[in-house]
This record gives sequence, C-alpha cells and structure tokens, in this order.
Amino acid sequence: MAKTAFASVYPYYIKKVESKGSTIQELHQIIAWLTGFDDKKLQELIDELAQGKKMEKILMGVAQ
Repeated sequence: MAKTAFASVYPYYIKKVESKGSTIQELHQIIAWLTGFDDKKLQELIDELAQGKKMEKILMGVAQ
C-alpha cells in the first residue's frame, strides 16, 4: 500500500466517503489533518499526480 500512488486511490476515497454520506470537503479536511496540506496545496498535488508526476518528486519539492 505504501507504494500505491495517491492518484490511483483518491477516486476510491471519494466514492467511499460519498457512499457513507460524507462530502469531498470532509475527506479533504481529514487529508489536511493528516498531511498539513490546505485545500489549495492538496489540489495542486492532485493535479500534479494526475499529470503523471511521481509522489516522491512532488514531496521533495514540498519539503524544500
């Protein structure tokens, strides 16, 4: 699971939270709590992952 790309599981997270009666915004709040990323940064990461950029490269840029 640690090697699974976030972009590949994100749609499943959305499907799961919506099936449980929660919202995408609530999902983003949980991700923000776990990672420290706000909505803007989270969206940037999702966009970069959707473009095929590797998570390691994205996170290296965040750490700097």
